[in-house]
Amino acid sequence: MKSFRLMRIVCLLALTGISLPSLASESLLWRTDTTIANGNGCQMGENIAVIAAGEQIQLIFWNMGIYLPAGSRLPLAQRKTCSVSMALDLVRGNSIKGIKQTLQYGGYKTSNAEAALAGQVSFFGFPLKPLSLNLERGTIFDLNKTLAEWEDDLSGPNQPPTSHCSGSPSLSGLFSARVVSQGQRGSDSETLLLSSDMYDLRYTATLRTEACAPNVGN
Repeated sequence: MKSFRLMRIVCLLALTGISLPSLASESLLWRTDTTIANGNGCQMGENIAVIAAGEQIQLIFWNMGIYLPAGSRLPLAQRKTCSVSMALDLVRGNSIKGIKQTLQYGGYKTSNAEAALAGQVSFFGFPLKPLSLNLERGTIFDLNKTLAEWEDDLSGPNQPPTSHCSGSPSLSGLFSARVVSQGQRGSDSETLLLSSDMYDLRYTATLRTEACAPNVGN
């Protein structure tokens, strides 16, 4: 299983273009060569793929899950963390009007176990809606794949400045994300598998950009 995962990671990293200096769309320039990922749940080049292209960035984790099968004699609790950052530019003449976040996860847990996923993502210094999922004790969870979504509307008059309509060729900023997964079971006879083993954890952020109106400055 480990050798298969390593092969899959190598193939994905080769396809993502992470070694290239940047990947651009008409509105965004992702500086993929600046990507940093670290934590006890991720190490760059080993168990995470960062795919950035067009108006979307995706993080695929292979070691952020909670793996506590029954009878394993493993500790009753686990906690994983991962921090990711990448520089990006907003090309002159464009505005970010909205950002949609999607979290794909799956797993299995018995009744006397609980787990949680949490995360905080920011673009250009602006924090998005926090990611928060809780699998409470007293319930059974058994899903191979499910999605949770959050959306930030940045088009209102009171929203942060996410436009670059004039001036320098691009506005430089940073994408940053911190993800935490944790879980606990009542005894070694309980099972808790959250986004581990065959259940990958995938985070996607899709930005909605628009061209600035003619003659509109910052």
